[in-house]
Amino acid sequence: MRSRQILLNVALFLLAFCGVFGGKKEEKKKLPLSYLKYIACDVCKKAVEGVNYQIMAFSILQEASIDRLFDRVCEAHEQSWLRKQDIVSELQEDGTKLLKFVEAAPGIVQKCGEECVLIREGCMRFVTETLDRDRAVGLIRQTWLTRSWEVDTVTQQQICGDWEKQCPQKVFMPNSTVHIDYPFVPMAEVDVIGEYEARRIKMEKAATTTGVTASFDIAEDMAGVRAKLYFNDKYVGRLSQSPVKHTTFLGHNWVVKINDKVVKTYAIGLEPEQHYTLTWKDVEVKDL
Repeated sequence: MRSRQILLNVALFLLAFCGVFGGKKEEKKKLPLSYLKYIACDVCKKAVEGVNYQIMAFSILQEASIDRLFDRVCEAHEQSWLRKQDIVSELQEDGTKLLKFVEAAPGIVQKCGEECVLIREGCMRFVTETLDRDRAVGLIRQTWLTRSWEVDTVTQQQICGDWEKQCPQKVFMPNSTVHIDYPFVPMAEVDVIGEYEARRIKMEKAATTTGVTASFDIAEDMAGVRAKLYFNDKYVGRLSQSPVKHTTFLGHNWVVKINDKVVKTYAIGLEPEQHYTLTWKDVEVKDL
């Protein structure tokens, strides 16, 4: 009887000890979708900036290609702009709070946690529900052709301010609302590299087994040029401004000829959807 009482006392002690020192850590609440209106302006500006960056990096000026960039600007891969943002609150004199993005140092990202998920949701809603894609694509292309030195300022002002009204004025969080803050926790470089390698391996497997979709066309100012598409040495058809799509695999070579001379060779990469546009830049140094 006494031994039972001793065991019971020990059990009660352990339960009390765990309750005081080993209790379950209180979890933070998830960020509510109501936060989206407070970050809508920053989301819009960053999405437009992300599209402009891709245009600069890959010299993309075809409208169809720019439109496809909007399809991918909300992806949260290991170097996405979404994972570089920290949502912070700035207290105003009247007690309200202004939520804004603070970006980490170049190359520094975090895992896609609560804040990243919220930003991605806002980005998807903007791109699929709010944005007038045709008008935005036309503006971005024209600005790159005429005022590329101020492309971010011009396109952000037009798209996010004048047109879509994402930035008509700052939207403040009421002082009665508590901002749920998630600290920015940088990922170790080895983890970022590991995530990239895992994504690359997955894409490579798909590109070599199920294949990828590649589309080919010519630039608007090349209308009438008799450009012919070949898969290796096999003739496929004429190129036009209307993209022609083919299922192909990693490492395949697609060749464009004009007057029976090779002017461009496209080597298929890892991306599940790839688009190739023949421009005068591709052929201007060729002796045709």
